[in-house]
Amino acid sequence: MLNKIFKYVSIAVFAAGAILAILFFVSKNQSNRLENELAQAENLPSEVKVERVGEIADTWGGTVLNFAIGLLIVVAAIAVISGLVKFIKTMLESRKGLITNLISVGIIALVIIVGFALASSVVPNAPSLENLDFEVTNTISKRVGGGLQIMYLFFGLAIVGILYTEVSKIWR
Repeated sequence: MLNKIFKYVSIAVFAAGAILAILFFVSKNQSNRLENELAQAENLPSEVKVERVGEIADTWGGTVLNFAIGLLIVVAAIAVISGLVKFIKTMLESRKGLITNLISVGIIALVIIVGFALASSVVPNAPSLENLDFEVTNTISKRVGGGLQIMYLFFGLAIVGILYTEVSKIWR
């Protein structure tokens, strides 16, 4: 029953997103407004023109971006809730499913702990960091490094899993 509800809600969210995106881009008002703003910026000096085109892109794309962020949040919430419901349902239905899920959660937790433990909090001395709008602190460096280490570990586990699957097929 719950799967059907999530299925229909996700279809509705997808349809609403598709319809609103189509309406946004097909709307003559939006495209005419963009063309008019760009035409007005055409006669400006180079430095001012670059700034003005950037402002136009920010304001015009902001609507689409805000809508996309909202839609992403809704879809992510549906995915997380659906996954949690399936996880709990599997755990309650069978003892084997409970053990398998607990092992999976343990492995994920271990990878996250190891990833953050391997991360360094040293801020690299790179010239490109000077052009950022924010300061890179030790905490940010540690979080970014931890995220990268976690990604590398999961990538390595995926490769090991693929190799194990293929080698085990040979022995069967």
